[in-house]
Amino acid sequence: MAPDKRRYIVFGYGSLIYNPGADLYPITSTPGYLKGYVRRFAQRSEDHRGTPEAPGRVVTLIRKQDWDALDGPRISDSQAHPAGVVPVVWGMAYTIDPERAEEVKAYLGD
Repeated sequence: MAPDKRRYIVFGYGSLIYNPGADLYPITSTPGYLKGYVRRFAQRSEDHRGTPEAPGRVVTLIRKQDWDALDGPRISDSQAHPAGVVPVVWGMAYTIDPERAEEVKAYLGD
């Protein structure tokens, strides 16, 4: 299959902000933000942090309205995101070398 020549952009919102590593092959980087999302340690991980026997947690993005709709115990974030204030998540948008896009997708587990 021929490589896809469209732009492939990765939004780094955690460790990728400070340490994208050579495995991303970025050709440009631009700071930016996503409106209406929050960062939460809400995703189980057996490979990045943890093991199959004891999964760890990694930061993930989730829409604020979806986070608010979840059931179960969680820390309130009413002080961090007061009612009526649209939350934003700051990060870095990396444009990836099109020749390496499939390799980067595999590296990130896409």
